Amino acid sequence: MHLPATLIIDLQYIYPQNLVPNIMRKAIIGYISMSNDPLIGGLFGTFGEEASYHLGWFKTFIWLEAYVPLHSSACLPRPC
Repeated sequence: MHLPATLIIDLQYIYPQNLVPNIMRKAIIGYISMSNDPLIGGLFGTFGEEASYHLGWFKTFIWLEAYVPLHSSACLPRPC
């Protein structure tokens, strides 16, 4: 269940904006307005540019999340 949330919400930060479908953009806007998540909202500038400035550690974590869980999920059906 975590993989869809990772692909749709968390990793949207690293996708090229011209490749993000409208439904995914609406999902992130809905998620931020529903949860007021300071981390995801900060990445997308919802709480101002200064909030994003201090999230270097979280941006690094997003890139790690793009590799580790996705790689692990791809390896589940067979040994890697």
